[in-house]
Amino acid sequence: MLMNNNDESIVKQDIITAARKVFGKFGYKKASMNDIAAAAGKAKSSLYHYFESKEAIFIAIVKEELDNLVSKSLLEASRYRDPVERLHAYIFAGRGSVGKISKEFGNIIIT
Repeated sequence: MLMNNNDESIVKQDIITAARKVFGKFGYKKASMNDIAAAAGKAKSSLYHYFESKEAIFIAIVKEELDNLVSKSLLEASRYRDPVERLHAYIFAGRGSVGKISKEFGNIIIT
């Protein structure tokens, strides 16, 4: 059975969600593809259909966080007409998020 792009996106997101939990529990270094596969309810070999490595999954998680941060900042900036106010809003909208991301990923990398 062939998957369409939407089904593939759902599976990739399920893997990312599972990996986020595994990285949070074990840290990046100690987490394995076996751990991620088990958490996602997939065979390890099927993970490699969607991601070439553990690093690729981690990069997808970081990219997702950064995309969310940029979207939040753009939304906040769009509420202002003055260019200076827009710039301030863009910069400061993500201030709390950066701390959260830093703490979360710092814990994941160090653990």
